[in-house]
Amino acid sequence: TKRLSPPVMPLSITKRALIGTAVLACMATAACAGFYLYRLRHPLLAFSAGRAPDMLGQLPPAAPAIVYVDLAALRAIENSPWAALFGPAMNGSREDRDYETFVRATGFDYQRDLDRVAIALWPASLAAPGAMGENRVLTIADGRFDQQKIEAYALRFGKVTTRGTHAIYEVPGSPPVSLEFLSPTRIALASGKDAD
Repeated sequence: TKRLSPPVMPLSITKRALIGTAVLACMATAACAGFYLYRLRHPLLAFSAGRAPDMLGQLPPAAPAIVYVDLAALRAIENSPWAALFGPAMNGSREDRDYETFVRATGFDYQRDLDRVAIALWPASLAAPGAMGENRVLTIADGRFDQQKIEAYALRFGKVTTRGTHAIYEVPGSPPVSLEFLSPTRIALASGKDAD
């Protein structure tokens, strides 16, 4: 007599999906563990040494996004793709002519005079559901500023408000911008609702 083996039943689509998911989860766990073990022996240089710049401490800690850029360091790197951001940008467009007017009036050109910037962002997409969203930004910038020229330029379009010993320049626009000199080489700029 011939022995009959039971028929092999094909796996259902659900079982195949579960097996595939389990295999992918195991592979992802193994990849994460391998990356973690590799980083224990080879830490990233950017995170292995140094202190955070002091200007980050002037930003509100509850900001959902914070950006820091050392522009002076980027400008110093020869043949850097970032250098194109700090080279001549004027190409004759209206925006460039407006920027040239701003540079002549204030003596400030970000390509040459801005060294470091720390930015706190509150994107409108993170606003409470049902609330009118508006991007809000607070920037602390280090560089070379001609305070008298910048203040005069701000007063051509806006006003100054004094709060204690602080002079805050408010410039209307969309969005409105407020600025304050924290020192001769540091300025704070805020935009969005209640920018002051």
